[in-house]
Amino acid sequence: APLSGSQAPRLVRQGNQVRLYGGITASAGAGVTTNILTIPSGFRPLSAGTRFVGSNVSSTGQAFGLAISGAGVISIPSGYTSGSIPLPTALPLIAIWTVD
Repeated sequence: APLSGSQAPRLVRQGNQVRLYGGITASAGAGVTTNILTIPSGFRPLSAGTRFVGSNVSSTGQAFGLAISGAGVISIPSGYTSGSIPLPTALPLIAIWTVD
């Protein structure tokens, strides 16, 4: 599988604020950075469009930004990294956004 790890992503919602915690190991495979995971409907932004939700550093030292789409897809959009992310690598998932 392209994504694995023992730090299963988890969500915490307080009011209209959502926090994502956890981490995954990304290995070779289609969609590793374009569709990391999909957030359940009660935790997604209500508005369309993609928004920046956090920045992290991979286990191989690349800084990267996370984004969430209106459909709840967490990704690392093109241009949101300090360089290519070699695989396999551990990706911490720490982000925060509001549910409109």
